[in-house]
Amino acid sequence: MGCFVYIFQGILNNLAQVHSFDLGSNNAIMTPSVSGSFIPSYWAKFYASTDTIVIAGQGWNYNSTTGSSNEATYFLAFGANEAATSPRAVGMADGFVLNNHAMDVVNNVFRVGTTIRNSRMVRPVTEPVGGVTVGSTVFSEPPESSTENYIILLDLGTGNNSTMDELGRLKLGKPNEVFTALRFFDNIAYAVTYERRDPLYVLDLSNPRDPQEKAALDISGFSSYLHSMNADNSLLLAIGQDSTDDGTILGVQITVFDVTNPSKPFAAVRRVIEDDLGTYSYTPSLDDFKATRFAGDRLIIPMDIYPSWTDQGKQGKEFHGFITYFVNATHIEQECTIPHQTAKDSGSFETDECFYCAFLQPRSMIFDGNLMTMNHHFVRSNDMNTCKEEWSLDLLIKDDSGGCCNAYYY
Repeated sequence: MGCFVYIFQGILNNLAQVHSFDLGSNNAIMTPSVSGSFIPSYWAKFYASTDTIVIAGQGWNYNSTTGSSNEATYFLAFGANEAATSPRAVGMADGFVLNNHAMDVVNNVFRVGTTIRNSRMVRPVTEPVGGVTVGSTVFSEPPESSTENYIILLDLGTGNNSTMDELGRLKLGKPNEVFTALRFFDNIAYAVTYERRDPLYVLDLSNPRDPQEKAALDISGFSSYLHSMNADNSLLLAIGQDSTDDGTILGVQITVFDVTNPSKPFAAVRRVIEDDLGTYSYTPSLDDFKATRFAGDRLIIPMDIYPSWTDQGKQGKEFHGFITYFVNATHIEQECTIPHQTAKDSGSFETDECFYCAFLQPRSMIFDGNLMTMNHHFVRSNDMNTCKEEWSLDLLIKDDSGGCCNAYYY
C-alpha cells in the first residue's frame, strides 16, 4: 500500500486526506482509496504503522474564558487495511509535537510527546468610567517555566469515528526545557529534554494509565537523533551536540547509551567531533533523520565543519561531506572522510558551489560493499573498507555565462 497525505490551507477548507494505492495491483491504472476529514491546522506530521495512520496537525485552541489562544495539536487516526483506509478516531492535546518519532501506537493506545510553550497572557478588558467605556489591559504573572513537556497516552477506542480518551500522562523536564528527542519501543520509551544540559529519560509505559519515569541521566549537551542498536533496545545510538554548563554549543557529539539496567542508564562511550569554541560543526542528521545511516556497526553521517576565523582558508581545517564511524558498545572510531566540495590547491574552496540548480539532499546507500553518498552537487562512491574513491559525478549546472546560477558560499 502506498499513501499520500494532502493538507489544504484555509480557514474553511482545512481538509486532510489519505490517498491509498494498491501497488500490487495488476491493473494498468491504480484507483486510489480516499479517506479524509477536516482539521483545524495548516500543516501536519505523519505517523504510520502496519494498521494505523495518524495525522497530527498543529493549530490553536481558543479559550473563551480567558480570551486567549494556546498551541494545540489535533489528531486524526485512520485504520489501514491492505490498500484501503478508513477514519478511526479524533483527538487533541495542548502543545506541539516534535517530529514523527514523537508518536507511536501499541495495543490500541496512541502515545505522543508534546511541548507546551507558556507565555505571559495579555487580556484586554473594558470598564465604564464616567459613563464612557474605556479599555485597559490585564497582565498575568509570568509562568515559572516557559515550557511544559508531557508524554500523553490516548485510547483509540473501538470501531470508527471514536474520540481519543486520555488514559494517562507523564510530565518531564526541568523548567524551560523542551523535547529534543523521543523514541518509543513497545513498553519502554526514551526522551531527551534540554535547556542547558541533557537529561535522558527512561520511561516505563507498560501501564497506559500510570506511565512511570524509571531513570534520568544528566549529562552535558543534548541528543536529537536516537536509534536502537540491538534487539531489546537496551543500547541507544545518539547524535546531538555537546555544550558547556551554561548551554554554549561546542560541536556535534555521538553517544552510545547503555540502558541494560533501565534504572541506571549511562553513557558507555562519547565522541565530540569539534570541542573548540572557535570551530563550529553541524550535521543535517540533527533534523533530517533520513540523512543518517547505521548499518551493522557502521555509522554514516553528513558533516559540516567550519574553522575559526584564524583558520579560514587553511587546508584540512574546513570540511563538507560525509564521515563514517565504527560504533559499538565500547568504541566510536572515525574511519572514512568523504568530501563533497571543490578544493583548490591552496586548500580554500571554490565559491561557485550551487544550491539551487544542482543541490542534493544528504543521503547514503550501500551497494556490494561500496558506499554511495549524495550531497550538494556531488555523487560519490567509496569502498567502505579502504575508503578509496571508486567514482564520482558532479551535477553542477552552469548558466550561460559559465558560472553557477545560484552561488552557495560555505
